Amino acid sequence: MQIEATYSEELVKRATMRFWVRLIGWHGFAVTALMAIAIAYLFASGDTSWYVTLSGCVLALALVVGSAAYFVYRHRALTTLRRMSRPTASITLTDAGLSTKSDLGGGDLSWRAITRVWRFPEVWLLFVAKGSYFTIPTEALTDEVRKFIETKVHEHGGRIV
Repeated sequence: MQIEATYSEELVKRATMRFWVRLIGWHGFAVTALMAIAIAYLFASGDTSWYVTLSGCVLALALVVGSAAYFVYRHRALTTLRRMSRPTASITLTDAGLSTKSDLGGGDLSWRAITRVWRFPEVWLLFVAKGSYFTIPTEALTDEVRKFIETKVHEHGGRIV
């Protein structure tokens, strides 16, 4: 099976945002919001003890690191896209694995290399390591291709989310 995937800046930005939001998770956003509310309340109440200051520093650090992670992933993906003269990739799916080819190069992966697949309405993210994924736009995925990927990843111990 072979598919042609076409990429755009909007798609790459959306995929990066989807990745980042799921990476942080609703727990991460909830803890950050609760921590900010608690610190604001304590500070407004006149509490300036060391733990309020420390909590504020931890919150600031979490916000900086979390935001930086998003912008690093986004920058990396957009830089790769902008280096392509044609924003398309050929993806060949076989029983052994998948091969990708674009004007920047290509590569082969066995199905065992794909640890999980995150499915979103506009893209699928196929992970080969923690934080390392490649994107397939859903408009390139027929029902047959979707089933094939899901089956092969599942057969080789990967997770479909």
